[in-house]
Amino acid sequence: MRRLAPLLVAVIATLGAACASPPAERPIDAVDDGAAAGNDVVADTTPTAPIPDEGPPSPPTDAGDGSAVTPPPTPPLERPKVDPIQVTIWNRFLVKPTDKGMPETEIRRLVEESVGAPVVTLRRTAVGYWLVQLAPAEPPRGRAEQQAVIDTLKKTGAFAVVEGDQIMTIK
Repeated sequence: MRRLAPLLVAVIATLGAACASPPAERPIDAVDDGAAAGNDVVADTTPTAPIPDEGPPSPPTDAGDGSAVTPPPTPPLERPKVDPIQVTIWNRFLVKPTDKGMPETEIRRLVEESVGAPVVTLRRTAVGYWLVQLAPAEPPRGRAEQQAVIDTLKKTGAFAVVEGDQIMTIK
């Protein structure tokens, strides 16, 4: 067994090197001894030039006056515009209904009827509060407009607490 160990190491190293190295490339029109003996040999038809990432350029179109015109490039996709939190914050309110069992649809109806603006977001938060976000107004709401909405919602009597949402800051 001791005499076979160096031989095994040499065989494994040779096989590992043979498997790890890529096969040698040869010309397509090369003929080897296997082809002469009647064995089927398949030519390697993989392209050697790199394939471009984009398709071929589109052919120029004819403008009608004999001059070739290339089509304009397609504009990049636009992301939807989102208002920053400094604008959105004036559209957000925290309300706590006086009736703890008031359904979501009733809260939405009361807010929309009293304020006159559609509710975009309505979700339950902690301890019976609801976050209400109104649709953006034109011109955008500010601190004074937010206070006017708070006063309007308080006058309905349906909410025990109404306050403006605040941007959280870490101290």
